[in-house]
Amino acid sequence: MSDQANFKVGIVSAWLKRKHKPNNISRPPRGRSMCSKIAPKIGVYLPQVSTSFDGVPEVAHRAEELGFHSVWLSDHMMPLMEERPLLECWTTLSAVAAQTKAVKLGTIVMCNSFRHPSLLAKMSATLDVVSNGRLILGMGAGYIEKEYKAYGFPFPPATERIEQLSESLRILKLMWTENRASFEGKHYTIRNAICEPKPVQRPHPPILVGGTGKRISKVIAELADYCNLDRLTVEEVAAFLSRLRGICDEVGRPPQEVRASLCSDVFMGANDEEVTKKADLGYERFIAMAEHARNDNIGLYVDRFRPCTKEEYLRRRISGTPGQCIDTIAQYVKTGIDMFVLVFPDIMDPEALRVFRDRVLGYFEESEA
Repeated sequence: MSDQANFKVGIVSAWLKRKHKPNNISRPPRGRSMCSKIAPKIGVYLPQVSTSFDGVPEVAHRAEELGFHSVWLSDHMMPLMEERPLLECWTTLSAVAAQTKAVKLGTIVMCNSFRHPSLLAKMSATLDVVSNGRLILGMGAGYIEKEYKAYGFPFPPATERIEQLSESLRILKLMWTENRASFEGKHYTIRNAICEPKPVQRPHPPILVGGTGKRISKVIAELADYCNLDRLTVEEVAAFLSRLRGICDEVGRPPQEVRASLCSDVFMGANDEEVTKKADLGYERFIAMAEHARNDNIGLYVDRFRPCTKEEYLRRRISGTPGQCIDTIAQYVKTGIDMFVLVFPDIMDPEALRVFRDRVLGYFEESEA
């Protein structure tokens, strides 16, 4: 065979290999941790601030078509730093439910103080029916005093807000599972409350609770299906989950019944230059939020936005090339995280989710297979 013929055969062979390699899936760097045999569930935080509603179902449809596990919204009444439009969580999620078919629908997280638990039980049961069993109900005790006061909600001490959350979760479970639910607690009382139709999911929709403090950890151990961790390092996640397992033992609940999720920003690029550009913008935003939190003394935001270097900031995010992002996610999975809620700063770019799906999500799916 001539040199020219050999060259042509080589070109065709290389083309066929690329054509049949699924979506140019990346590989993590050699010598680093690998993912578990079970692929993590990866969800997407939907655009909610300074956006028209049209963009929300557009991103939800894209996430669903690309095979992401879930889409999520947060429960705030107003943006924390600027006076910008903000879509209300539950109304928006209900609209998304009506315009999607398979993707899970999550709240990260509902502020317990904004709705009476009996009303929320009815609302969430109905949404689970409307969506044919796709709700993941994330709940939190609330923490931004400025927001409470602006909207006229009482802002009791943290201990009381956590007690209220605990009672609310008990009421939710009772109303979701019993024909007539009654409960008399320190903060809430219901008598013969009827919640029909019941949720589609049995025994009830998954309950996710956010927080890492001692009191909230006990609530998680007793009543939650998921604990949600917000922007922690791999080491911090491992340490917390170890403590949580001990608390589960103390309250008499098998630790494996409480799964773990992580919320994280994603700064992914094809090369170091692209990654640095995205990460710099994220860090600048973080610094501005930190200054705002300190000036207004916004509760736990003072701790969440504590001063740190850019390196420390990025250790609490998923950042890098696709291979590096795979490696970071795999390390989190190794600690016990099995669900991610990812915040993409470029979420409105149609290619952002598609590239992540092809280069990162696809790797974990292939590994599981």
